[in-house]
Amino acid sequence: MSLFEGVLRYIELLSLTLWVGGIAFFSFIASPSIFAVLGSEGGGKVVRDIFPRYYLLGYGTGGAGTIAAILLTILGAPGQGLITLVLAAMTATFLYMGRILRPQILRVRAEVESLDAPETLPTVRERFQRLHRRSVLLNTWVLFLGLVALFLFTWHG
Repeated sequence: MSLFEGVLRYIELLSLTLWVGGIAFFSFIASPSIFAVLGSEGGGKVVRDIFPRYYLLGYGTGGAGTIAAILLTILGAPGQGLITLVLAAMTATFLYMGRILRPQILRVRAEVESLDAPETLPTVRERFQRLHRRSVLLNTWVLFLGLVALFLFTWHG
């Protein structure tokens, strides 16, 4: 393995571990603790404040890892093609979550907070819950794919 390949593998591994670790920490430690201490309203405000940086972490690590993976694929590193596909899928999903889904959630949340008519509130809340569930499922999907990518990295390393 050349020095260049070694640096690319390091970037790929660093990107994956930072990203997967960040998702795991936020999902299983930070977020539950924030909501337990601050309640639904206060916790929601803190988490909404964290999300832009959370997504930036994913964009940066996903982008760097995907670029390194593509270059390693071009160089013919064993098993790298599948890792590249997994990283690209993770990055695309995270981009969708942060750039498309999150703004939709914020709009519906603002709508919920501004509504005075009790009869329209349940449908808007249902829309919010549906979008939130999609976000949680996609976040879980990205975490799962990250664990798969780490396994593949180790297996082919």
